[in-house]
Formats: sequence, structure tokens, C-alpha cells
Amino acid sequence: MRSLLTVALTSSLLGLANASCATKTRIPDGTNPGGTTAGLSSESPSPTTAKEATASGTPTAPTATPAPRPSAKPSIGTAAPAQRLAQRPVGTASRVADPNLSAEFNNLSADGETYFGGWPTEAGLRAMSAKGVKLVVTLKTPEQIEEARGYDPRKVAADLGINLVVIPVSPGSFSAADVEAFAAAYDASNGPVLIHCGSSSTVGGMWAGYLALKRGYSPEKALDAGRAAGLREGPMSDATERVVQTKPTPASTAKP
Repeated sequence: MRSLLTVALTSSLLGLANASCATKTRIPDGTNPGGTTAGLSSESPSPTTAKEATASGTPTAPTATPAPRPSAKPSIGTAAPAQRLAQRPVGTASRVADPNLSAEFNNLSADGETYFGGWPTEAGLRAMSAKGVKLVVTLKTPEQIEEARGYDPRKVAADLGINLVVIPVSPGSFSAADVEAFAAAYDASNGPVLIHCGSSSTVGGMWAGYLALKRGYSPEKALDAGRAAGLREGPMSDATERVVQTKPTPASTAKP
């Protein structure tokens, strides 16, 4: 009997001890002994979204935006076109009324700031410089000018800061290529311009060719404008009639 009581008492005491230990080591629901939330890896904690952080009041560090990676090739844009000067207005040339200036040329007429003349003296070239001329297109060679007027136009032009463009032209050689060379210089200039030859007839032919090939004038209108600038009947007039019939190159301003 005593043995049975001893066994029963011992079992009761062991049961109480186990219950006490279980109470001390009870794990809350949803956690494990490692302290991480149940169901998530301890190595990858769940990130808190900005919306959740705002709702809970928990501050979060701003998310850095990665810098754009440079392209393998640089961006290639379209270069802006070169600036073009506005075309000069064209009217009808008329004789220059100033007798002191006219005396320094073998014929002198003008259409606005474009002067047409023949054989300028050195004084005439200097007078043109005083009027603001910075471009002189001569249809004669410097040697021909020096022989006719006794001075080297290259030296005088350099002294005055004038751009001297030499395009030797004769009735037998006059062509659309000469007109192109003239237009390249004339259209790129600002301010007053002097175009000269020996008598102004070749100048008138060049002017007619320019108006027909580069400004859209009809051959008849171009020839009329050329005659006003000095073109006279003869070999140069015949050559001009041939050139103004040449097909124009770039699109030009149409004239009636």
C-alpha cells in the first residue's frame, strides 16, 4: 500500500514540474524562437512599402533612382543650315548724277547700292571706299587695270580693306560658270558693291546673266536690266543673249 502511495505521489510531482516548465517556455502564436515573423525567411525581411510606412507613421529612406546609362553611340543631331543673307532688292540701274564721282569712271550707273562702271581711277576706287564699298568685282585682270589706269588695284584694295574679286570675262569666254562665280561673291556680301570692267558693257552682260540664272528673270527682262547697267550691242551682247538662255541652277525669285 505504501509503495502504491509513493508511486502516485511521485507521478503527481513530476506532472506539476512539467506543467511549470511548459508555462515558462510558451512561445507566442506566430513567432519562432529566432525572433522572426513566422512564414518569412530570417534572411529576407519583408520590405515596408511607402504606403504602409505612411499609414503606420514609420519614416523610410527615399529610394535612389539609378542614373541613366550612357548610350553606346552619341546622339547625332541635324546641323542648322548656314545663315543666308537676304537677297538684295533689284530695280533698274540709272546714271550716277554726281559729276565728281562719275568723272573717275568710264561710265557709272547704280541700282541701289550696286554700282556698275568701267575703268575706275585710283581716286574713283577710294571714293567708292568712302561710300562704304567693301566688295569690288572686276571683270578685267589687275594687269589690264594697271595698264589702263596706272595703278595696281590689288595694292589699293588691300590698303582700303576692300575685297577684290577678279573674274576676267571676254565675249568669247563668257559662260554660266562666270555668273556662278559672280553670284557666290555678290550674294554673300553686305553693303555697297562695285562691279566694273573697261566700258561697263561686260558688266551689263554679267548683270543680265545673274538676273536670268540666279534671280528668275526672263531672258528678255534680264537683257533689259543689263542694258540699263551698261550692256551695248556688239559681241558682248551676243554672248549675253546666249548665256541668259542657260537653264537656271538653284530655285530663284520669280520676276514678272
